[in-house]
Amino acid sequence: MITLITGGVKSGKSAYALELMNQILDKPLIKGAFIATADFNDQSMKNKIEAHQKEREGSALITIEEKINLPEVIESISPLYQLIIVDCLTLWMSNLLYFMDDKAMRDEKINLFGEALKKLTIPCIIITNEVGMGIIPENKLARKYQDELGKLNGKIAHIAKSVILMVSGISVKIK
Repeated sequence: MITLITGGVKSGKSAYALELMNQILDKPLIKGAFIATADFNDQSMKNKIEAHQKEREGSALITIEEKINLPEVIESISPLYQLIIVDCLTLWMSNLLYFMDDKAMRDEKINLFGEALKKLTIPCIIITNEVGMGIIPENKLARKYQDELGKLNGKIAHIAKSVILMVSGISVKIK
């Protein structure tokens, strides 16, 4: 079962994912995987990562950091865990654009991610940002990023069993 949680920055997506984790499982979580895609490159991002780590303290989630090879990690770890949380596709797409110049290679990685999700036999909660509700960016790279993330979000939303939109800390089920 794939659940996609989307919404704006600071809308409560990560906190809701942790709440949802306990609702999805029919027994207490013994061992779950939290796949973090962030690559901290400044103090602000480091502070955000530390805040998210504190939210997970005391849980049975093991953090795995992966910037690029998300499909391969999901396939390799899924037999070992009861549940996977991916936080987040927004930063994963940023990493793909930064580290992979070749669009065909990025598209292949995204397709592999979709295939890995379809093979899962355990629940997976995926977090992403909705970047298509604002203005069209003036910057060409920002427009490219917005387009690519929008396509990725749409692809995963179609695979997901449920899609949740977070608005001001309130969850709205849209699928």
